[in-house]
Amino acid sequence: MFVSFSGEEQGLVGSRLYLERPVAPVSSTKAMINIDHASIGNGRLTVGVTGLEKKVVLDAGQAAGLADKLDVYGFFPGGDHVPFKEAGIPTITIVSGGVHPHFHQPTDSANTINPEILQTVARYVLALAWQLANTQ
Repeated sequence: MFVSFSGEEQGLVGSRLYLERPVAPVSSTKAMINIDHASIGNGRLTVGVTGLEKKVVLDAGQAAGLADKLDVYGFFPGGDHVPFKEAGIPTITIVSGGVHPHFHQPTDSANTINPEILQTVARYVLALAWQLANTQ
């Protein structure tokens, strides 16, 4: 299932509301994949993971041909994934690496998107979703 949230900067309003009124049972959620400002930067992907073995995200990177572009860490503070972590749901946050000069700026607009980085993120998320769907 794909869910898009709003209100992150106003206190994670959308993600908290979803957990209060989920469309599907929260217990059936394998993981929350949070994609945040992931279309600018240097082409690397910074991945934060909690509640899952890092091997899952690394294997997805290998399957997508992106193993050399991943920097994998533990929990990222702040973001729509936090309420899911607090609810005991594994989380994966994907952020494009490098400097994001337009982040939270009036210049943060569609024309600053790098289509190649966006395609890399999409390829990785597809491999990650496939990996999660096919693991216990």
